[in-house]
Amino acid sequence: MDLNVLPSPAEGLGLAIIEAMASGVACIGADSGGIREVITNGTDGFLFKAGDSEDLAEKIGILRKDRELRESFILKGKEKVREKFDIEKTVLETERVFYHLMQK
Repeated sequence: MDLNVLPSPAEGLGLAIIEAMASGVACIGADSGGIREVITNGTDGFLFKAGDSEDLAEKIGILRKDRELRESFILKGKEKVREKFDIEKTVLETERVFYHLMQK
C-alpha cells in the first residue's frame, strides 16, 4: 500500500491511521475527531476538510507526485507511533489512570 486515506467525518481514535503509520504507509485523514489526535498536518501526514473531495484529491495528488514528502511522512509517522502509541506505554498509562481513580 502506498497511501492510507481515512475519510471518516467522525472517528474515535483513528486506529487505522496508527496501524498504517506503524506499517510504513503515508497517511491522509479527515480533520475530525481522533484523527487529528494522530496526524499532525504537514508533518507526519495530511489532514483534509471532512467531506471536501477536492481538498482530499489535492492532498492525494501532492503525495503521489512528491516521493520525498511521502518518505518524510512515513519516517515521522513511524516515530510518532513508537513514541506516542507504543503498546507498553499505553498499558502503563491506562493502569496509572485506573490506579488514580481507585485511590479516590
